[in-house]
Amino acid sequence: MFIFDTQSHPIGLMDVDHYPASQPDSIPPPTLAEIPTPYGRPALGPRDWDVDEMIAEMDQHGISKAVVMCGSIQVTNDNLAEAVRLHPDRLLAFASYEHYQPDSLDAATTGKAVAAMERGIAQLGFRGIGEIHWDRFSPTPPDQMYIEVRPILEVCRKYGVPVYFHMSVEPLTHRIRRVGEEGSSWKYHPAPLPYRDPVYLDAVAIEYPDVPILVGHMGGRFRRHFEGALMLALRHRNVYLTTVNAPVEHIAEAVREVGADRILWGSDWARHRRWHADNLSALDKASLTPAQKEAILGRNLAELLGIPVP
Repeated sequence: MFIFDTQSHPIGLMDVDHYPASQPDSIPPPTLAEIPTPYGRPALGPRDWDVDEMIAEMDQHGISKAVVMCGSIQVTNDNLAEAVRLHPDRLLAFASYEHYQPDSLDAATTGKAVAAMERGIAQLGFRGIGEIHWDRFSPTPPDQMYIEVRPILEVCRKYGVPVYFHMSVEPLTHRIRRVGEEGSSWKYHPAPLPYRDPVYLDAVAIEYPDVPILVGHMGGRFRRHFEGALMLALRHRNVYLTTVNAPVEHIAEAVREVGADRILWGSDWARHRRWHADNLSALDKASLTPAQKEAILGRNLAELLGIPVP
């Protein structure tokens, strides 16, 4: 069966002086490799590089392709492009805004962010933008957040690609924000719960009905956030829900309410969370028909990104 992973993070904590204090022992030692930096600057390294290891685990679990993207750390598009270059038949990438977060009050930084995203799509051949962490844009009030993400959605609209939003509630209650230029450290800032609530994506979906919006984790494992994501998908045909780490009962209900054609399977693979097996098992337990399972595991994402299904 064709399996296409919507979300993976095989490139780790780049340009970070130290791992989070809450995770001193849980993250295995990285595989280090020099990776190019953008715009002709010298390569920086060594970097946390787990691409080959992820490919081996994809083989183990029968996964055909995966989308690689930035996660809580904004790795550069060149980092992601290098992964795709090494495994062009297995990996595709979503672009990031790199270290230039859009800001409605900072036109210069927003321009750099747009340039980075457009370069990722137009020059590097990336197929979408993400993963976007909603809480990065605080302290803008959550109900005004759609204004801050407009530059991202405008790039998606221009190039006809989807956007992936991270929505979930984790025990970690802080977000990571970069300080300074490339090569410097990050620091943590408070991330209040409203910045994890998928209902605030409604304004985005209304303004950009032509842009596919991927909602990570089906909104989150808590019922309130799942119902918010479910309402989004019921209201907007351009909203897709990913099964990444979602409870089995949420997957089953989403398929009943929304239909299997806008549900996408994913693993959120990273070197400290090897979740291929868990996410495949959740789909097996959701009492799906063979046709529903086949669509969710790979066909839906392939059709969305224009990838032929073998």
